[in-house]
Amino acid sequence: MSDHSVIDYDNIRGSAERNLGAQNEGWVELVARCFEAIKKHCDREELPYPRVAQIKQKFGGLRIYLHDGETGDDLMIDEFIHAACNTADSSCEMCGNSSRPQSIGGWVRNLCCFCVHAEARRQERDLTAYPLNDRVEHRLKCLSCGYLGQLVTGRDDKKCAACVIGELEK
Repeated sequence: MSDHSVIDYDNIRGSAERNLGAQNEGWVELVARCFEAIKKHCDREELPYPRVAQIKQKFGGLRIYLHDGETGDDLMIDEFIHAACNTADSSCEMCGNSSRPQSIGGWVRNLCCFCVHAEARRQERDLTAYPLNDRVEHRLKCLSCGYLGQLVTGRDDKKCAACVIGELEK
């Protein structure tokens, strides 16, 4: 692996888009804010910017890897990265809404109910015939599409907001 940085500190947002994909605006924004904070911290403390080996989504979580020894004794850089990854654990990759990891088509993605429905449409996937999270039983599982997360309250049918809105639009 090369020891160059995948983050260009003169174009942090563009670097985040290159690594995560421009369609993943929710996490691009998180990563951009994280590395803007790191850049300010390093400028203030007169530290070199850490070289980033990799930024990616894996099993529904955000992963940011630095090259070995990049933070030295500065724990703030680790804290910025840890905070971004923790926030991503409950944030939709695509839009930033509250979410949790979902199993869709054999892949685990962290998507809100609206974005998971959009992704299913993009994949031409019928969620009634091939539901999300098909091997998971959970009290917060949409009984219509299989979305695992927030359900519309005040209803007995246990459905996510995207399914309820879809019913209303019919």
